[in-house]
Amino acid sequence: MESFKKIKAFEPAISLSNELQSKIIDYFQSLKDVDIIGLSPGQVKLEYYPEMYTEVYLEEELKQLGVSLRKNANKKGFFKRMVDKLAKDNREAFGEKELDCCKLHKN
Repeated sequence: MESFKKIKAFEPAISLSNELQSKIIDYFQSLKDVDIIGLSPGQVKLEYYPEMYTEVYLEEELKQLGVSLRKNANKKGFFKRMVDKLAKDNREAFGEKELDCCKLHKN
């Protein structure tokens, strides 16, 4: 069975200095089966085998080197976007009040 590498781009919260970029290069060159395929002040792009390393492990290693990463809190998946759209459509159609069915059998 053939194994495939995964590519992950990490975005630092602040721009990476030349000194920090050098530390990143030195460290990840020492790791087996992790390649730096892109490095700029605004991004660290790594290629690795997911069987050997996890994204969380690589994030932790970057943090140990002094890189604080940007959080993708605004990124929503398909299901979350669908539920948000349903909620918005329901508010537009029915308003903010309780539905009539909620008042049934409460005499």
